Amino acid sequence: MGESARHKASRTLVSAAWLLAFACLLAVFAAPLEAGKLNPVGSVFETEGQVKVLNPGLQRDLSAKKDMELFQRDAVVTGEDSGAKLVLKDDSLLRVGPETTCKLEKFSLDEMAGKR
Repeated sequence: MGESARHKASRTLVSAAWLLAFACLLAVFAAPLEAGKLNPVGSVFETEGQVKVLNPGLQRDLSAKKDMELFQRDAVVTGEDSGAKLVLKDDSLLRVGPETTCKLEKFSLDEMAGKR
């Protein structure tokens, strides 16, 4: 392989590496922006003790607070001697007891008909 062929192959490899790095960064920073596009499925009504809201896809790992919006695929995790009350968009109330993980995997509501 001649010098110019090696140089061209090297440049192509570097370009591919930069493109891959850019794609990874885009994926990391675009995920939180998705939360803005999502409709909340409910909110935190009350917490007691240690309560967290987790969602790796949206890069959420937050202490739960009253009126915090909840999104599909969020997980509400309670610690020892802790609990939470969640209100869903259809006014359902969920009580989450101590040492529990409540995953909001799927939520379906026909707002026009008022049906779940």
